[in-house]
Amino acid sequence: VKQMLVDSEIRKYIEENKMIENYTDLDVQIQANGFDLCVDKIFRWRGKGRVDFDNSNRMMGKVEELNPDTGKWVLGRGAYKVMFKEITNMPENVCAIARPRSTLIRNGATIFTGIWDCGYSGRSECTLWIGSDRGFEIQEGARIAQLVFFKGNVPVTLYNGEFQGENIK
Repeated sequence: VKQMLVDSEIRKYIEENKMIENYTDLDVQIQANGFDLCVDKIFRWRGKGRVDFDNSNRMMGKVEELNPDTGKWVLGRGAYKVMFKEITNMPENVCAIARPRSTLIRNGATIFTGIWDCGYSGRSECTLWIGSDRGFEIQEGARIAQLVFFKGNVPVTLYNGEFQGENIK
């Protein structure tokens, strides 16, 4: 059985278990049913990637970091890699999914993410898709995604993949 965490439970996990670190303002980022993630860096893909069944031939595409101009990124139509500011430390009984904030959707943009598995720790990334021909501006530190957390009551196998501890410096 899974149960979605609400604001008071999310705050407790953050304050007592450091489920999220490196946040800007808990009172702003904690929502009724999730936690808003902020942009740290934005990249453009410059090389192809590869996926396979057992990861023996997996390859991450090369990227180029884009620098903000006067406090914002001005992005044209297309796909971008975004690194979030926050570090997540998922407890052994909590997993999460991320959804785009509605402002993105209402402006012809969205994000694509994976699952934050039980036991995962790191600074995650997502794909930002700008569909509007007019482009889109993102302020430095903008909130673009909302993590929604689910608590389970059954023991699970904890995340132990290649991305454990990613982007933590």
